[in-house]
Amino acid sequence: MQLMQDYPNSDIIQLRKERELTRNVFLVLTKEIEQILNVFRIDYGVTLITWSDLVEFDLDTLYPVNDKVKFMKTQQCDDSMVFETYMEPGGDFGLHHHDIVESVFIKSGNLVELERGGKKYIEGDTVIYSANEKHKPTSTVGSVYSVVFTRKI
Repeated sequence: MQLMQDYPNSDIIQLRKERELTRNVFLVLTKEIEQILNVFRIDYGVTLITWSDLVEFDLDTLYPVNDKVKFMKTQQCDDSMVFETYMEPGGDFGLHHHDIVESVFIKSGNLVELERGGKKYIEGDTVIYSANEKHKPTSTVGSVYSVVFTRKI
C-alpha cells in the first residue's frame, strides 16, 4: 500500500483537482435532477418536461417523485427512452407535458387520467400522450407502467 508521501507532490495536486472537478460535476447533475423531480412532484400548473430533461436521469437508478411514485430509466437510444414507473394507491404526478410522444403501457393496476375527465385505463391498456398534451396521471391501486418516450430525429 502506497502512502501519501510516496506520491510526487504534483501528482497529489493533480488528483485533488480531478476529484474537485468530479465533485462539482456531480453536484450540478444532482441539482438538475432534483429540479426535474420537483416538477413531477409539485403541481405549480402546467410544466414542460423535455427530452433533454429526461436524458439527465441515469440508467437503472430508482428516483422517488414523492412518497407514492418512483421511476427508473431502463433503456435509452437516440430516438427513445424507456422508464419503469411504480405508483402506489393515490400516487400522482403534477400537471405536465412533454415535447415528445409518451406511451404508457399498464403492466399492472390502473391509470386514471385527470386531464381526460378521469378516464380509467386498466392492466393491458396503452395510453398515448401526443407531444405537448397536458396530463396528470394518478392511480387508485398499486400500479406498474412501462413508459416509452419517442422523438423524431
